[in-house]
Amino acid sequence: MARRYITLAGPFRGEMGQMYVRCPACGEVLPLAEAREQAMVCPWCDFHFPWEATAHLELLADAGSFRPLAGSPAGPLLLGQATLHGRPVAVAVADGTVRWNASEVRALIALLEEARLERRPLLWVMAATQGTEAESYWPGVHLALKRLQAAGRPWLALLSGPGYGLPAATALQADLLLAEPGAVLRPARPEVLRRAGRLPPEVLRPPRKVLSAGWADAVLPRREQRAVLAHLLDLLGAAGPPPPRPEPAVPWPWPLGRPAGDEGDFFELHGDRCSGDDAALRGGLARLGKDLRLLLLATAQGRGRPAACPPDGIGAGGWRKATRLLLLAGRFGLPVVTLIGRSTLHLGRKQREAELSASLGEAMDTFLTLPVPTVAVALEGDDGPAGLALTAADALLALPEAAASLREKGLEADEEVATPEDLPEALKRHLHELLQTYAIHGPLGRSKLLQRRHVRWARLAAEAEKPLLRCSPMETGDET
Repeated sequence: MARRYITLAGPFRGEMGQMYVRCPACGEVLPLAEAREQAMVCPWCDFHFPWEATAHLELLADAGSFRPLAGSPAGPLLLGQATLHGRPVAVAVADGTVRWNASEVRALIALLEEARLERRPLLWVMAATQGTEAESYWPGVHLALKRLQAAGRPWLALLSGPGYGLPAATALQADLLLAEPGAVLRPARPEVLRRAGRLPPEVLRPPRKVLSAGWADAVLPRREQRAVLAHLLDLLGAAGPPPPRPEPAVPWPWPLGRPAGDEGDFFELHGDRCSGDDAALRGGLARLGKDLRLLLLATAQGRGRPAACPPDGIGAGGWRKATRLLLLAGRFGLPVVTLIGRSTLHLGRKQREAELSASLGEAMDTFLTLPVPTVAVALEGDDGPAGLALTAADALLALPEAAASLREKGLEADEEVATPEDLPEALKRHLHELLQTYAIHGPLGRSKLLQRRHVRWARLAAEAEKPLLRCSPMETGDET
């Protein structure tokens, strides 16, 4: 079996006979027993060592809850059922020594079918440093995962090390893709397999960081994984008792920061799974009150604008991210709330106008045809295409400045909210009304609301004075 750690070849510091490991990132030395107590995380630089599948499963699952899949092959791949903070899940935990041979791939497909039939979410911890030996069996994994998603079961992928080949390409199709610090994702297999006992050099210097490349939704240190994964499953509506809220709570992306005195929270999701993460448009899973789960999209505005946000507005990557998150909301029946600030379109130096217009059009079409309740909140007056794209919702709320801008176009908001502090109660009221409409009136009520969205969008587009596609003169040299 391949060695997973770098052991010292020189003299030991400490008791004779005790095994020590050296951190390849900072060079510090610590006893292996102490490293295991720290979940194989360096206490000085937070470097994450490779970890056995058994130990990783013990960290994530409730004690004694794991039941292995009948007929699963013996080895470092763990397949079966477990509970995560009392929430039943199907788990597949692998470390870097898994080769994904034919028997392991067949057992994974059997686990996916069992999870679909028993309506369990899937948690897949992967670190496939060697790709897969049974490539001809892998299309069956894709089909089983598609059936699991079609059944409305969440699928979470956790990248715990360098991932290559078909498993890495499969991870990009997950509902949520999370990664440990230093993880590497390469859909293409490495040209030369590294000798056993050596850490891949990409662990120290990743060629493309998964977060900045737009491939991962978030980066999770090992100490936070158990609480955050249970929290995400709860936000996606998986059945089970409410888990403890991870600390510290993340503020909402609007001037209020977080609903005052409310039990709401926000988990930001990054990336478009294609080329990067546009900070000008933020999105993620949120909770308003105790039981109202939703998807939140916010254009950067005012003092809530991130430092990394492009000064000229939302680019193609931001609209691709919006489309991905809107489809996620539609798949799990989550209401959508959009917070609209003063934003424009941004055409980067390496982008074409066709790419920007196509991604914007896809986001608009997805938003207009989404089969879940949508509420738009106009925070500032804006008649540009970036504001119009996410304004044609089932209900439109507006702060005074934005309401005045709408009245100038001959439009009226469904409710004018005096201050940002009043937005949480107004949002809860309108969301509950829309949820009742969708539940009571069925397809007829949904079709009427979808028709209302299209009418509102047509009026907004007709009244807009600016062209549909307006880019930054600094990047393009003119306006389109």
